[in-house]
Amino acid sequence: IERAGKNIKFTDAVEVLFSFAKRIFEISQEAEMVIADYRKLGEGILKIHTTRVLAKCYLHEILNGFRKSHPKIKIVLKAGNSQEAVGGVLNFESDIAIAGRIPYDKKLFAVPFFTDQVVLVSSIHNDLYKRKRINLKALTGKPIIIREDGSGLRNFTLELFKKKGVSPEFIMELGNDDAIKKAVEHGIGLSFMTYSMVREEAERGILGVIEISN
Repeated sequence: IERAGKNIKFTDAVEVLFSFAKRIFEISQEAEMVIADYRKLGEGILKIHTTRVLAKCYLHEILNGFRKSHPKIKIVLKAGNSQEAVGGVLNFESDIAIAGRIPYDKKLFAVPFFTDQVVLVSSIHNDLYKRKRINLKALTGKPIIIREDGSGLRNFTLELFKKKGVSPEFIMELGNDDAIKKAVEHGIGLSFMTYSMVREEAERGILGVIEISN
């Protein structure tokens, strides 16, 4: 501080120190608000939009653990395909989305959550299954059952064929995993599905899993 006659003025160093003190005070206030928000986490409603596959195969364990940590939070779970799940967040209908790999809107913040193996499924009587391991080009002209528009599996399948330059025959579009498995079982076509959805049928010898070579 400098004295100029009867007046007192701050030196440049004090001005800098004051600006830092002001920022520290503002940060402290923000920290208090964040802590208050965390305390509120003890109750409320959490709206989750996910896919039918995830809801059936994975989320029960995750949600069970969450409920044990936050027993007063009510969970509202809605299942559809990946595009519908993401759309629920964009439309402010859901708080979070747990979805498959699809192109995401730039407005969303997405982080990898877990991985699942995608396998080619066929009837156990299919000639390709008897070979056990095939090159993707062997599917050229073969009947493929694909998921509905907006599905992460559909997006994966189309990207895979495009990348490898393979042109199968898409004979059917279904939005239900059980319906796809039944169609495959009866030899109508082949389909790419997550292994978690077909593990039981594969182990029981109802469906065949064909390995794809690079």
